[in-house]
Amino acid sequence: SVANLVPNGLFEMAQTGTPTPWGVTAVSGVTGAATSIAYDTTAPRWGTASGRVTCPATANTGAWCLVRAPGGFQQGRTYTLWAWVKSTTATPARLRLGVSGDIASSVATALPSGWTEWTVQWTPTGTVPHAYAAAEITTAAATTFNLDGVVLVEGTTKPAAPSQAPSGRGGAPPTGIISPTAAV
Repeated sequence: SVANLVPNGLFEMAQTGTPTPWGVTAVSGVTGAATSIAYDTTAPRWGTASGRVTCPATANTGAWCLVRAPGGFQQGRTYTLWAWVKSTTATPARLRLGVSGDIASSVATALPSGWTEWTVQWTPTGTVPHAYAAAEITTAAATTFNLDGVVLVEGTTKPAAPSQAPSGRGGAPPTGIISPTAAV
């Protein structure tokens, strides 16, 4: 199984306050400060919640998640980020993956009204201990958008379903429950 390197990429942990370990403060060379990120249980793509990102009328602002790979993100290896996005406004936005001075960006595209999967690939020019997975608007327009099913893997093979926890632990909820007291 392919390990998802994004902790809480399904926005299912805790569901109160700010989704951990997501952030909205400015990260130099990655993204500018958004107003907030919060859990949104109204219409998630996966599970019971998504992340609702509120951005000011400032270009290149959004939310990010600090991500780590075992042994760091290795020079010359390819990493792929997928995220489901939606918004009620068609503001141009993009995904970003990497670190300041060595970052990949998807092409800025109008945010869709229904859940749509976006992707970006990054091949580090040097080995780094951590990176940022980010989603940001690229136009100065106050915007709220949702993220869900955020997955980052080494390579280009997408997991069959988003994993809840890093390093291959967790996963989609069970489809049934086996009871030890059930009659046989």
